[in-house]
Amino acid sequence: MSLDAHETYDDIVEQKIFKFKYRQNADSLDTYNRRQTRMIERFYERARTRDPLLEQDLNELFTVDARDSSMAQFFNDSSKFRNVAGEETRPFREYMVNESKQQYKDYYESEDEEQEFFEYLDNFSNRDKIRFMEIFEDFSQDKQDYK
Repeated sequence: MSLDAHETYDDIVEQKIFKFKYRQNADSLDTYNRRQTRMIERFYERARTRDPLLEQDLNELFTVDARDSSMAQFFNDSSKFRNVAGEETRPFREYMVNESKQQYKDYYESEDEEQEFFEYLDNFSNRDKIRFMEIFEDFSQDKQDYK
C-alpha cells in the first residue's frame, strides 16, 4: 500500500479523459451547450487552415501500404519496399493528438480548476498522447448511420 498523498499523472489523465467523454452528464445543459458550441466553432476555424495532406484518402493509403510493405514486394524489388502506413500516417497521428488537446482546452477554458492541467497537456509523454487521442472528434465527418 502506497502512502502517497498525491495522485500520479496517469490517474489524472484517465480522470480528465473520463471527465471530457461524459461532460454532457456532468455540466448543466446551458454550460454544456455554450462550451460545446465554442469548441466546435474553434475546430472549424482550425480545420479551414489545416494541412491538405490530412484530406488524403486513408483507404487508398492502406491499399498502397499493403502492396509496398508486403513480403512479395520485398523479394521482388526491395528498393520499393517501405512502411507506407507508418511513414504517411504520422501527420494524421500528430494532428489527432494536437487537436484532442486543443478541443479539451477549448471546452474547459473558462474552468479555473483546469488551468493547471493545461500546462501538463503540453508536456505529455508518448503514452499519454496516445491515450488522449481517444477524445479526438472530427466534426467535419458525418457520423450519421443512414441504414
